[in-house]
Amino acid sequence: MISLSENRFKSKLTIYNPTPYFGGASILFLRIFKKFRENNIDVVVIDYYDGFIASRSSAYDENIIKVSKDLKLNASYEGLEDRAFLCTTTQLCSLKSFCHINKINPKVFMWVVHPFEASIGFIPFGITVATVFGLHFAKLYTSFFPIRKHFLKKLMLDGIKKNYIHFMDGSCFDTSCYFLTVNREDIKSSLLPIPAEAERELQWRGFDEKKGFLHICYFGRVEDFKIGPLLGLILELEKIHTKNKFGIKLTIIGGGRDLEKVSDFVKTSISYNVVFKGVMENKAAKIWMSENIDVLFAMGTAALDGSSIGIPTVLLNPTYCNLKHISKPKINKYNLKETKKFIIDSFRYLNSDSGLYDTNWLYKQKEFNLGRYNISRKNEPSQNGHKQIYNVLTEYLEQNEKISTQSKEHVGKRHSLDDVCLKVLQLSSANNVFINDIPYYFKV
Repeated sequence: MISLSENRFKSKLTIYNPTPYFGGASILFLRIFKKFRENNIDVVVIDYYDGFIASRSSAYDENIIKVSKDLKLNASYEGLEDRAFLCTTTQLCSLKSFCHINKINPKVFMWVVHPFEASIGFIPFGITVATVFGLHFAKLYTSFFPIRKHFLKKLMLDGIKKNYIHFMDGSCFDTSCYFLTVNREDIKSSLLPIPAEAERELQWRGFDEKKGFLHICYFGRVEDFKIGPLLGLILELEKIHTKNKFGIKLTIIGGGRDLEKVSDFVKTSISYNVVFKGVMENKAAKIWMSENIDVLFAMGTAALDGSSIGIPTVLLNPTYCNLKHISKPKINKYNLKETKKFIIDSFRYLNSDSGLYDTNWLYKQKEFNLGRYNISRKNEPSQNGHKQIYNVLTEYLEQNEKISTQSKEHVGKRHSLDDVCLKVLQLSSANNVFINDIPYYFKV
């Protein structure tokens, strides 16, 4: 095994991530940046003055190039063009602009960390259509933009062929292929998994039977495509609580623009104990979860954070609900009409093919999957989502120590930060594609 500190690839890397946004991609790049600096790897970050990484990396301030919103460099940085740039596909337009404004043409490779970011995210109103009318309708919608869809397909195939586009997991790749009408069997993509930090000093405290209830936790943003899975979990736990007499406490860690709506919904519609802890930095959240919870429900980097310290973690899928799959809980104050209005306002993916499906432990996932999109009409959603959750909770009561061990081993073997960082260095060293070589249909 090659040591990260050896850096036999002699790579010079630039992470391009100018954003103040607290999301999975920002956490991903922050982890990689700090790991590289700890091992004396030549890496710099380009971020806003108030950017996510810049505001959390004061110890490595000399390795952060800060730009204003106009992306113009305020000083001369020698050798910037000689470095390999890494960014998400979401930042492709911004990176094109940055390089054009500052008159540089560096090598570049990209990470796809959400399937919309390699497909319908580049179609006008594509994400809005997908979130309101569903994934299948969104695919039909792309047919109204044949030139742009053709370009995106060409970009994706070119990126895979020349090894400058890499997908975070099999589900992300599958869904991108689905939207762009690409036959996955005809191409093979290089998967670059999301890494998790190893926590040698932190370990889940185990299950305490004496407390008399299951302490369940949701960890993640309370907005965007995560609202559906969260609200679905809340509703399904209500069914389990009322029908099976499970003692349940749910703690929600995270913030976002829909937090107040979810809180109001819980107050009027849910009979078990739900606690909102708000936003917590990842390290603090992991410490708290290790000492307090039994089971974590999450997706993406949050799911990895839980499993990495041995917390039994159930993977939530990013699509969840159709109104017909929501049955009225046995609560007098429950107002179905108002609840439907709230769901319509807040839910993502309200379509006939979305639903709670394949609810299972993270350690059972393949192809590095951190959340799967329901793009197969053969895979109809379950109308008994609470039974799926009930089954995993029952399994937890019977085998929690085994599940904890397998969860931690899964992350260590499949999502090792050292292994992913080594692969990033390898890709940056082998990459020979310049930013001006990448076909780009949109104006800079």
